[in-house]
Amino acid sequence: IEVDTYYNGDQGDPTSSDHLSFHFDGDKTNPTVWAVLPEMEDTGWHTMNVEVAAPHVRVQIDGVTYIDQNLSGNFNFPAYVGFTAGTGALTNRHLIDSLEVTELLCEE
Repeated sequence: IEVDTYYNGDQGDPTSSDHLSFHFDGDKTNPTVWAVLPEMEDTGWHTMNVEVAAPHVRVQIDGVTYIDQNLSGNFNFPAYVGFTAGTGALTNRHLIDSLEVTELLCEE
């Protein structure tokens, strides 16, 4: 899942606007789903909630749902969480105030 605020036209960005996208297998050039976001670099804090209950994915930012659908892809993989504020020779400052990752497995 990517929140992107810098347009990299030649590297697969689906839009020049700030956007949210979901990718499988590290395929940065082919997002499975994406949505345009409002301006994210507004000096304010933003809250992001991600829920994955394969095949359903829901992503909210600041209480607004941007992705809420079933996706086709390989959900059986180890997930990694990372943050970057770099784009080629440019950098930016992104701050993370709190991160909570939970896993809930229910036996049927």
